Amino acid sequence: MAWLKDLLKSKSEKNPRIKNYRRSEDSLVKGAFDSMGEEKFSPRQAEPGVTSMYKQGYALYIEHVPTGYFVEFPAMLDSMSDDYMTNWVQEKVYGRMDPIGTFSDTNRALALAWTVIAGSASEGSDNLEKINGLLSFLYPLYKEQGSGGGAILNMGPLIKIKFGNLVQNSETGGALMGFINGITFDPDIEGGMYTYAKEGPMNTGGVEYIPKKVRLNLEMNVLHEHSLGWKNSGDGVFSWRGDQTTGFPYGSSSNLEEGVSRAQGGGKSVQKGFDPNTPAAAVNDRATSGN
Repeated sequence: MAWLKDLLKSKSEKNPRIKNYRRSEDSLVKGAFDSMGEEKFSPRQAEPGVTSMYKQGYALYIEHVPTGYFVEFPAMLDSMSDDYMTNWVQEKVYGRMDPIGTFSDTNRALALAWTVIAGSASEGSDNLEKINGLLSFLYPLYKEQGSGGGAILNMGPLIKIKFGNLVQNSETGGALMGFINGITFDPDIEGGMYTYAKEGPMNTGGVEYIPKKVRLNLEMNVLHEHSLGWKNSGDGVFSWRGDQTTGFPYGSSSNLEEGVSRAQGGGKSVQKGFDPNTPAAAVNDRATSGN
């Protein structure tokens, strides 16, 4: 990524307003997102509402794990979906109507869509710079093999995303890691553009189009960095694996076990010896009757 560092250095010397990339902290914690400092990106001539969002920390944070560079966008999401899907290996048995299911795993996929709006040509070029950075995060890190040599893939383009408590590492309160299936860049052509016949702000040397409005969306497969699932603590007490200081997955004012206990009326589980790999296992009458 030496080319990226050199590019950023040259652009910052020519135009000090470009602050789209910054190294992330070694350890991301909730405090890193409490406020948006002046050293982070702040759009020029931004609308007061957008500026206020940055100052208060309302931002969509996206980090490139191999390099530690990140970009941030005002937290104006159009849509969000967090999909949890369990996978079972099903086996059909002769004479049995229902297949026998054996649990395999639970996958989580996150989809986000948001709009980036420019109130001026300068802000529009800033937005494109950040979008450039975001799209470059889809590419891996290579290790160069000397002058004229090839390159060896060093690390895949893992991504971390943070959006308040809705997208977070539930153990640390930091960013959630995963790999992205793809990103869609969708400029609003009908919304208009800032156009330049020459000497545009993107320094391409030719005709430039700066969209006033761009819609972005991405899909990420989540890779949790902490333990998931339940464990048997003994004497009929079941607890969630891992630290629950923030609550999986969206935060909680109390720990998970207390929340589940309240939902069940404060009773303990009575399904002694229940085989979790057998969905058709009999349930104790007391569990269904509440006695």
